[in-house]
Amino acid sequence: MHRHGIFSRVRAGSPSDATIEAPFVEWNLKSLALTASQKIRETLTAGLDPDSSEVHLIIAMTLGDASPFSELLNEAFRATGTLHLFSVSGLHVGMLAMLLWLVLSALGVSAKGRAFVIIPLLFFYALITGWKPASVRAAVMASFVLAGLILNRPPAVVNSLMAAAFFLLLANTKELFNPGFQMSFLVVFALILLSIPLAEAIKRPLEVDPFIPKRIFNKQEKLRDWFARKGAPFGAVILAAWSGSLFLTYAYFHLVSFAAIPANSVCVPLSFCVMALAMMSLAAGVVSTGLATLINNTNWLFAGTILGTVEFLAALPGAYFYVGKPVLPPPMATVTVFDFGGGGAMAVQAGNSFSLIDSGPLMEHEWTLVPFLRSQGVNRLRALILSHGDAGHIGAAQSLLAPFDPEIVIESGLSDRSSTRRALHEALTMHPAEHLALLAGDSLELSNHVSVYCLYPPGSITSDKADDKALVLMLHIGPWRVLLLSDAGPLTINWLLENARDSLRCDILIKGNHRSGIAPPSDLWRAASPSAVIASSRDFPRSETLPEEMIRDLDREGIPLFRQDETGAVTLQIHASHLNIESFLTDQRLSLSQEQPTRL
Repeated sequence: MHRHGIFSRVRAGSPSDATIEAPFVEWNLKSLALTASQKIRETLTAGLDPDSSEVHLIIAMTLGDASPFSELLNEAFRATGTLHLFSVSGLHVGMLAMLLWLVLSALGVSAKGRAFVIIPLLFFYALITGWKPASVRAAVMASFVLAGLILNRPPAVVNSLMAAAFFLLLANTKELFNPGFQMSFLVVFALILLSIPLAEAIKRPLEVDPFIPKRIFNKQEKLRDWFARKGAPFGAVILAAWSGSLFLTYAYFHLVSFAAIPANSVCVPLSFCVMALAMMSLAAGVVSTGLATLINNTNWLFAGTILGTVEFLAALPGAYFYVGKPVLPPPMATVTVFDFGGGGAMAVQAGNSFSLIDSGPLMEHEWTLVPFLRSQGVNRLRALILSHGDAGHIGAAQSLLAPFDPEIVIESGLSDRSSTRRALHEALTMHPAEHLALLAGDSLELSNHVSVYCLYPPGSITSDKADDKALVLMLHIGPWRVLLLSDAGPLTINWLLENARDSLRCDILIKGNHRSGIAPPSDLWRAASPSAVIASSRDFPRSETLPEEMIRDLDREGIPLFRQDETGAVTLQIHASHLNIESFLTDQRLSLSQEQPTRL
């Protein structure tokens, strides 16, 4: 955010929390660009449903505003390598320059005159669409090429690219670390470097024997000749762009997409049509709103074709997959305990098997949980285990069903009054996942090295509080034992001490906060005898702040505490002989070995 000049943030829980009393008015080029952007939006949406996905795509492609798109649709475009259609980039600026060149040429304007007109229009378009690095880079590059035309100098594409990078970095050196900046320049450089060699490689096997006159070509030879002359350069551009983006797509999105090649082959030409029709609509809107509406409806058809193509290709098996970064030496399992304040979630990865215990609140889904899962190369969940109906623990569960397709959904065998849980049950009726309910004594194997044993609840618990019905689980990971208490309170802990005391011994204990705010009895720490405790905490409400009595008990017992309001997320790297605990925000760490047995 600092790299984008953002140093403060205002959050409003709902539209009623904040009111714009008067629009900010400032007469300058930027305000003119904002006014022009609003006018363009009104013209391009005339006669169309403003809430349709097709209209959202038209606006995203012409003005760079992709905010209304759903996460599932964003995922489809990302998976097929066509997300660049959303953000106004070099592709869009290049299309605009080409369209303006054709229009001005048809009007009889000289080549130098066209260059004089197009250069300022490209920069104004970049301003209208948010002055993004990709569009500014393209505008600068095009300006150098066009300026060479004005000065009767031959175009030097690589020099123009480097000059664009120089001037952008001169204005803001932090752009060097912007993924959009890196992607933009790397892809264009790949196009310059690879397009011609790839075109020749594709063209060579398609070429017809040059000694055969074209006038006697048969149908097959005519088709091969057309593909050699027209298809090879186009295919080379698509392959070069895909090759240029492959490394950064993996590095930033952990994604490898084979669907990107056919998707761009179809969608890039269609996007040119969308841009051309948008220009026609703007021109027609000056004369007749009815004519603009007619053109907009035609554009709606092209946008719908792009959406259909992207969704179809994204749904194909093997179209794309996510790849995590390798960890050497590979651990037996990795456990990540998220810091969601009053909520909770924990990820368990063992080899290629990945499971989630709780999902955290819905507000953390898009910005924390999904990016984490993608960064680990998760394409499908082995299990989604839900401890209880608290929205802070299972609020994002329903949103995980479609993109991560869990094999098994597991929850407590006791019902509660949670509306979030009821909505999840309705969604599960449409999902093929196996649905299991756990009670005390049940067990489940998640992978070769990881199994889950349920310690609580028994079927006899009658409390009306969801926290008192939450699953208490013991993870067996090789020789290690990790106890997950969830939001267990006095009722749960007393039952465990009376009925399952010998099963509580563990190496690591992970604890949430019961709504009562009552600290666990000191007898719990002696019964469980953990080598470390990871506990969630937040400042408000007071009941979800880590009790001082619990902190004193742990200090007295000599048990290290990772309090997550300070440490943030905590990661456990579990090997057969040793276990490493590391916090995300602080330098707090702990190493355990099997030579140091579970504390008794």
